[in-house]
Amino acid sequence: MSTNVLCPPKIFKSNQIIHCDEAALRRLPIQHPVNLKKDQWVMIYAQRNESQAQQVYETMKMASRQLGIQIEEPHWIWLENEND
Repeated sequence: MSTNVLCPPKIFKSNQIIHCDEAALRRLPIQHPVNLKKDQWVMIYAQRNESQAQQVYETMKMASRQLGIQIEEPHWIWLENEND
């Protein structure tokens, strides 16, 4: 899996460029929140990182409450070794 970090958006208005910083974006409401219901998403982790995977899940649950998103228990998949 590969990821990219995108640059903050810029708004072009009346010959101006308005820069949106991270703090401003955090204050905006989520327009279309996606609820993660039971058996609709997976958490994949290396077996040796089971406690870290659980910590990520718990952190997601706490953050989701503040954002108005429902997160239920994922389908857990553990890999026996990192190369799987």
